[in-house]
Amino acid sequence: MLNTNSFTGNQFNGRFDYQATERDKFTVSTYIVPNKATRSDTAAQSRPQADVNSERLSYALGFIYNRTLSATMTNEARFNLTRWGFDEIASNPDADFGLPRIEIEGFFSDRLRFGFPANPNTPGVINEKQFD
Repeated sequence: MLNTNSFTGNQFNGRFDYQATERDKFTVSTYIVPNKATRSDTAAQSRPQADVNSERLSYALGFIYNRTLSATMTNEARFNLTRWGFDEIASNPDADFGLPRIEIEGFFSDRLRFGFPANPNTPGVINEKQFD
């Protein structure tokens, strides 16, 4: 039986520092993680209609401002944005999530299954953001 599970992911990060004056410094930091996964359902004999594609994008952005007040005192302001989420309805445009999963028991020594694997979070539509 062919099991076509696959996962590809990358991580990109960058940082930019800018010394505006002798006392003022600005920093922008990024961390971006796109990935794509395909999970085949071996219980459904790896039929393509039971595959779940999941394209995800997570990122973190940070903005920092530093002001030197004296030789022994600094003031810093920070703002952070973090996002994690995915939309499996959008990444599975040909899937019909409205059809129920059909299972015929006692057939081929186990079960004969058709349709998308149903669980409480499939298809997942999650968009979580946090601001600090």
